[in-house]
Amino acid sequence: MNKYKIPKIITIFIGILMLAVGIAITYFNTVITGPLAEGFFTPIIALEFMNNTNDLASFFDIATVKHLKASLLIGNQIDYAFMTLYGLFAAFVGILIYLETRVKALWISIPLVILIVVSDVFENLNIAEILTIQEFQNANLLLEQLQIFTWLKWGGLSALMLLFSVYFIQGNWWKILMGIFLVSSIGFYFSAYYLRGIYCEIFAMSIMFNFLLLFIFTILWRHPREGFNI
Repeated sequence: MNKYKIPKIITIFIGILMLAVGIAITYFNTVITGPLAEGFFTPIIALEFMNNTNDLASFFDIATVKHLKASLLIGNQIDYAFMTLYGLFAAFVGILIYLETRVKALWISIPLVILIVVSDVFENLNIAEILTIQEFQNANLLLEQLQIFTWLKWGGLSALMLLFSVYFIQGNWWKILMGIFLVSSIGFYFSAYYLRGIYCEIFAMSIMFNFLLLFIFTILWRHPREGFNI
């Protein structure tokens, strides 16, 4: 087997697992909640970007709150596998691009991935703690901590997409198109940070879409020495 195919196969395998676990998380996080904060329509995204206790109390203002918390807790636990997989996938995408370009700046992706995953871990710990409390008006400190790690995670993801976009915008027309989607994450990040609401939803969807694009890229990727490259 060609030595360049090994990292590609590993990346595709990790990508498949990532998508499968992501679907499982979506199942448990797609639950009925109380009224979401203005502009939000996805429960887990609304919870991750929650920044005040009134919205938090409204979120859990539902008769089946125990079922809601139990479902979100399962999703929270599965998310540890998901963050491991998307972190590994992102790292291997960086490796594939490095094997083709030998651009040493791509190694910046490794500390970025570490920052993203560590932030995601602490985000999950804060969410898990929120799911245990009864008096949501006392959750100010938890929400402040949650905001720090949520924005670190999503900011790290947008920075990672920006890093990868440099490779894509130097390629053919459809790579350039992909690069535009990747680099747009930075703009969506700042829009989400300052405008909140629907912009957070759009930003999160852009990151998810970019991961799907990167998965497609790994399937099509060929090293130049194999005689064909996308």
